[in-house]
Formats: sequence, structure tokens, C-alpha cells
Amino acid sequence: MRAQFRVEEPRIPLRRLIGDGEMAQRVRAFPWESTAIGPVSEWTESLLATVNMMLAASHPILLLCGPELVLLYNDAFRPSLTNRHPSALGDRGRRFWTDVWPVVGQQLEFLRPKDTAAQAWAYR
Repeated sequence: MRAQFRVEEPRIPLRRLIGDGEMAQRVRAFPWESTAIGPVSEWTESLLATVNMMLAASHPILLLCGPELVLLYNDAFRPSLTNRHPSALGDRGRRFWTDVWPVVGQQLEFLRPKDTAAQAWAYR
């Protein structure tokens, strides 16, 4: 009689945010479904990987994501926001940076995809 072996696969969530710093905890707890980038469960693999790299980085990183340029940032970027942290997380670029948007907004718009096919791909 042959023994039956059952191999259990590890139960690691495929779509998870890494890190244990303040911003990793805040990003995990944030209601992303209320933003243009939607819930974490619907983020593209590339967005999830980018956010994880940002959260793991020791140098300051700010991400502006999706068509509304939603703000995400890591622990090292927090001091740059002074008293605007933590309310900056999940805010829209245009609404958050009203003081510099006339200049910065034009620069960011220049970098965004120009045709609708590229926009659809970039913001999925």
C-alpha cells in the first residue's frame, strides 16, 4: 500500500502590498476604491510592483497614478510634504498642488500619453 501525500501550496496572496513602514500601512488601509485608480485588487501587476518597489525604497519617491494623477509616496518622501502628510495620500495631483499646478501641471501633461489607445493601456 502506497502512502498518500498531499502537497499544500503556500497560501500567499498574489496581490499584496509589502512593507511594514508607516506608508505601507497607510497604503494598505487607504480606501483606494474611492479614487480613480480603484481598489488594490484591481490594480495592474505593473502598478502593484511599482508601488511595492516604492514602499521598499529608502530614497524619496512620489508616484502620480492614473488619469487623475493620484498621489502615493513612501516613508522617505513624507518630510517633503511637511504638514500636508498624511492627507496627501490618495489625493489628486491637481487638487493637492493648487499652488504649483500652473507650472507642474503643464510639465506632467507633456509627459502623459497623447493618443487614446496609449491612454487606455497606460491607465488600466
